[in-house]
Amino acid sequence: MECAIKFGKDNIKAGKKLEQKEYNKVTADLKKKFGLNKVSDKERAKRERATKEACHAYIRMRDKGNSCICCPDGSLIDVVHAGHFKASDKYAILRYDEDNIHAQRAHCNMYQGGDSGLYEFNLRNKIGNQRVDELYMKIEGSSNVYKHTIDDLKRIEQHYKDKLKQLINGVTE
Repeated sequence: MECAIKFGKDNIKAGKKLEQKEYNKVTADLKKKFGLNKVSDKERAKRERATKEACHAYIRMRDKGNSCICCPDGSLIDVVHAGHFKASDKYAILRYDEDNIHAQRAHCNMYQGGDSGLYEFNLRNKIGNQRVDELYMKIEGSSNVYKHTIDDLKRIEQHYKDKLKQLINGVTE
């Protein structure tokens, strides 16, 4: 009887070790896939900052000379911000979506919650109802916890750098 109990305990221990190894492997694979390991925390922050800067530089150049997207009087922009229609911290899936980002006055972006009242109305006039509705469809049911991989961020950053260069050189897609 003691032999059977010892055999059972040994098998339970071996099973737990195997489960832990499988768990560790799956966790490591997921962290690698989504770039969520401690080694890449600094790299992730660097990539996110660089991607945001490249995206916003493109948006500011694209919308240069336009009036503020959310001002009722079509105010010209003194200090240009790249303002999000749907907040990028709440709707991370739209963080780098060009339809979601437009030139705004700094005052509207920082002190009016990003919208002085007419952002959606003016956005529908600018890009059309279908594209605004597509923004809503993208966030419908999506989690606000959305992380781009490091490779995604590098690709997005390069995409906006290329688009900015094309814009500066007068090349259109």
